[in-house]
Amino acid sequence: MIFFTFSSYSQDELPKSLKPGFHTKMFNKWDVVLQTPGDLISGISKGEPLVDYLFNTLFSYDGTIGLPQINVGTPTPISVGLLLGVQRIVVDNRQLDNSYSVLDTFKIGVNTSFYYSSHGVSVGAAPYVYFEIMDIRQVRPDKFKLIDPIEYNFNKFKKMVKKEEDYTPSIRKMAEENEIYFNFLPQYKKSPGSYARFGKILNPLISVFRLPLKHTRIKKLAKDEIISFSITGGVTFSACFGTTGNCNKNAPKEYKWSDIIAPLAQIDVFLEGKYQITIMREDTGNSNDNFARVRVSKVKTVGVGFAVGSARKNLSEQSKEVDGFIVWRTLGGILQIRPFSIDGEFTYSKFLNQTYRFNLNTEKGRNAYDKAVLGRFSLADRYSRDDKGDIVRNRPHAPVQRLLTREEKRKTYRQKSGIDLFLVKFWKNKVIQTSIIKEIRHQNSDEEITRFESLVLNEHQMEVFFGTHMENRSHQFFIRIDEKKFNKKKRPKDSLIVNVKVSRYDKFMSSKEYMEYIREFEDNLGYPGIFPLPPRNNKGRYDKLNLGEGRFNYKMSFNWEHIKKLVEYPESKMWSALAKAFNAEGLGWETKKGRAKNIMKRLATYVGTLPLSMAGEKFPKKDDILVANIKHERWKKLKKHLKTGAKKFNEKLAMFFNSGDYGPEMIKLLRVVFPKIKVPYAGTAKSKLFNNNKELIFGDYARFLPPKSEENIALIKEFELGPKKKGIKLSKLKVDALGKLYLKISFNLEETPEKVFFNLGKNDLFVDLKQRSIETVVINNTSRLFKRNLFKKGKNNILFKIANKKHPLYPLAKKIDLSQRLFSRKYELNVSASKDGVNFGNYETSVFSVYPTQSEKFLDGYIELLQKDEGLCLGKAASELILLLGNRKYLVCPENAEKRSDGTCKKGMVPYGHFSNRSLKDNLKRRNKWIMKNCPKLGSQKFTEMIIKSENICRGKTALQIIDMIGDAPFYVCASNSPRLKNGFCVSGMMPYPWFSNRPLIKNIKARNGWILQTCGGRIP
Repeated sequence: MIFFTFSSYSQDELPKSLKPGFHTKMFNKWDVVLQTPGDLISGISKGEPLVDYLFNTLFSYDGTIGLPQINVGTPTPISVGLLLGVQRIVVDNRQLDNSYSVLDTFKIGVNTSFYYSSHGVSVGAAPYVYFEIMDIRQVRPDKFKLIDPIEYNFNKFKKMVKKEEDYTPSIRKMAEENEIYFNFLPQYKKSPGSYARFGKILNPLISVFRLPLKHTRIKKLAKDEIISFSITGGVTFSACFGTTGNCNKNAPKEYKWSDIIAPLAQIDVFLEGKYQITIMREDTGNSNDNFARVRVSKVKTVGVGFAVGSARKNLSEQSKEVDGFIVWRTLGGILQIRPFSIDGEFTYSKFLNQTYRFNLNTEKGRNAYDKAVLGRFSLADRYSRDDKGDIVRNRPHAPVQRLLTREEKRKTYRQKSGIDLFLVKFWKNKVIQTSIIKEIRHQNSDEEITRFESLVLNEHQMEVFFGTHMENRSHQFFIRIDEKKFNKKKRPKDSLIVNVKVSRYDKFMSSKEYMEYIREFEDNLGYPGIFPLPPRNNKGRYDKLNLGEGRFNYKMSFNWEHIKKLVEYPESKMWSALAKAFNAEGLGWETKKGRAKNIMKRLATYVGTLPLSMAGEKFPKKDDILVANIKHERWKKLKKHLKTGAKKFNEKLAMFFNSGDYGPEMIKLLRVVFPKIKVPYAGTAKSKLFNNNKELIFGDYARFLPPKSEENIALIKEFELGPKKKGIKLSKLKVDALGKLYLKISFNLEETPEKVFFNLGKNDLFVDLKQRSIETVVINNTSRLFKRNLFKKGKNNILFKIANKKHPLYPLAKKIDLSQRLFSRKYELNVSASKDGVNFGNYETSVFSVYPTQSEKFLDGYIELLQKDEGLCLGKAASELILLLGNRKYLVCPENAEKRSDGTCKKGMVPYGHFSNRSLKDNLKRRNKWIMKNCPKLGSQKFTEMIIKSENICRGKTALQIIDMIGDAPFYVCASNSPRLKNGFCVSGMMPYPWFSNRPLIKNIKARNGWILQTCGGRIP
């Protein structure tokens, strides 16, 4: 059976963590793509260019980025499948070197499976082999040609530049000077990420033909481009046990009563080997140079996997994950609820990497390169040595240089557990990894550097209703020890490094949750006030008001001087420190009797909540004392483990930081132990509260204050009670959706704001406030995008067309359902304002309905709003407006709608009964009646009626007489008490016909005469 898989080219980021073998297509941080713990790319110095980092790092670990794939098995004991995968990943490096990295991958292989199944037991084997090519190139502003989009879009851009050349700087100047838009690129119609994503779109497919297997083909690669090809083979031996008689999920389903409860267990043993060649064309800055680097990587992996659950898996999938422990199924097999699952694996891997540099301007370099790219490195090794057999150093133009030899032995344990309740899913992932790395950088010396590394990762995820709501949190501790430095009598700071990485993601974040997130971040960093504070309710509390999507990440770094304080911390003070870290002061943790009492209280809760806690839900009052007791035992043994050597200490320190749900508490513990030290940190956060949903980047040295120090108590007290500066008071909020056309928002402000917060939600009795939120928009009132401030002190009125994509509130308005409904749909709008852009005042709420038709009631309400707030009568009296209109219809529209030169609307609605099948006289009568009712009067009603009579306009003369008397002058209409000429006509007033100063006089006179003939006629009244 043949099957194909293709990855999408979506630019959307995947908020949840990466699953093994599957990666999203757009990342902002390399360390997420590489999955290389501790190698934080944000710390790259100018001394190590990005491309060097990628070449040295990307293929040192798992060796490849996995492809999403679908393995279609068959219900037969033997199945064969063809795997074909194509993928592009774009990584944003703009914070490093103003570039994007484009990763194109092509993969082809064969999957097979052989198994035997009988009486609830299946055993089998699944061998596989595949060939993979990966191409990495850097896209920079000075290399637009590498990322040109399709010709149509490029020509469209050129036309746009030509059209705006009178007031737009040159493309080159924009590229050099514009640092606001996407950091370095000019303002294209599409984002630079799109150019990187879609440029050279066929590259993943044709990469097999671009492999530089001869030195003559190396120039086919762009400078600094990296291309890699590999062959991977392996086999998985599996056995699974279940009550249904068949563990293969693709087997024909025979629905029996025994299927109602179907437990399953599975165990796998797997072996894998990989051989990989990586090539990079160097950019030395000298056009005459021709250098290439070649890296050979060998990987061997053996592992054991287990699973307990219910979902059947085809053995050819090499998957240890089983989705559920109990399957409750309808007899028709339609609904499956899988309450529990657990799977894991232990792997042992060996990595060997060697890197050579070839000077292709020399014959030896070319010959050695041609053999090396085919996997034969004996000639490269010979040419990299001198006559004595020593490695050649400090000869940058030598035919061959040996740069790096690297060996690694890695042990990894992964475990995933979860509860799948159909509409609600909880997942918990744990990774514990230890490595021994031996490395020789031959151009420095032949001395071998040994490092011990450990990684502890705990991640929790909740998903509700097919991903409509999702939360994810993770805490990662990475430890690196340099053996030589660590064994010195006086250990240097960098002999041991501990990096902490924390991530929080919430797809629908309430203001209460937002405060919990930033409280954790600001509390751990010791810096309250980094983030803006969200609006509160009328009681001044943070509630479930939804703020939309939120993402928070930060990293901290500790060295040996810090960890030394942890190791040498007095044992008598450890329980006191743990109580502070776990927020358990005053509960008796400091005494043995108090701890025993607390443990007994927690045991009952622990047993009752075990399934949910295993899946990732955190219950502080369930096992905090139990976890703290484990931490205490491991903590007091660290000093003893320090004497056993760097390798053992590295592993034990990792287990100390392995804290499950209690990552924040472990970070807080460090604050207790490390009083008043400075710790480097960096992070990013994204929320609609931040500068129109842009990413907030922060970093500095944290004032690592103890949690109970006087200075920190003062900061936290200010944080909890709210800042001294309060948000702006907002009142009299009223919202109206005017049919399917307009949205009207009005409110009062005490002061002119810097930002205004808008949140649209459904007003449904059966929907939780957190779920009813639809969209959140925060408008920067002082943005350069606006010619003037949108909001001011006092009365504010916003009236705009729902379909107006240019309006800043369009993202909110477009979420309003305008489809025909039997009943009107109710919405609510929450609005709050901030004077400083950080502290928002209490939010006000207004509920409004959307009517499907333009009923008379709707029109009356619309006109009432316009009349009150928008100058319904154009600032004119009834008589003046009637004279201005002449025989035209009267249209009403918002203040910012398109209008004619006389102020009347070009498009809008007719607020009175105007019918095409009625006479002009009848329609004018209805129009005048409506205007006289709704617009201000001059004098009495009788006077208003008299002024519109023709004798007050024509002064007893025919149209021809009037035209002859006034010549080429405009003809005015005015009130009877207005100044007049000797002939009785108005000196000034209104011109109820189109008269424009910028058009020929003859056209103005023609329009004037037409109106006079129509109004005064040829007879004498």
